[in-house]
Amino acid sequence: MHLETGHVDLPTTTPWAAAIFRSTDGFNTWQQVFSNDTYYMNQISCPSENVCFAVGENDDNGFGLRTTDGGDTWETILTAPGVSMMAAHALSETEFYFGGGVIGQTGVTGSIYHSTDAGATVTLDTLDGYYLTGMSFVDTNHGWATAIDSMQQSNVLIYA
Repeated sequence: MHLETGHVDLPTTTPWAAAIFRSTDGFNTWQQVFSNDTYYMNQISCPSENVCFAVGENDDNGFGLRTTDGGDTWETILTAPGVSMMAAHALSETEFYFGGGVIGQTGVTGSIYHSTDAGATVTLDTLDGYYLTGMSFVDTNHGWATAIDSMQQSNVLIYA
């Protein structure tokens, strides 16, 4: 496997910058399909060629986004005040999990957002003591997450 890296300059006057790129020719060339200067991106999950879910954050909010046209347009489907949004995993074009949490002076609380209708409705479950950093699901009720606990130790959690 050959992995190449690159650098993109995004014009911004804020401390935040985000961009999403796509390739349609086997990763030979890339096209920018999203950018903003309100927050930065953390993870993207694409269950099909046209549908992707992504998460980002800034100091104030976590954000969940969706595209249904291969990235030509993006909509914000979730704004989570005060939450760091780190993880995205899509099981289908309509079902996804977003994860993150809050690390504060009063402790650590994880946030797990789930939708089965492409974000029209989203449920929130919290998990005391863990801040979610990554997620992977095999189906609606079975998955794993990486997390940081209140002692700043890494953990692997099972969702069942």
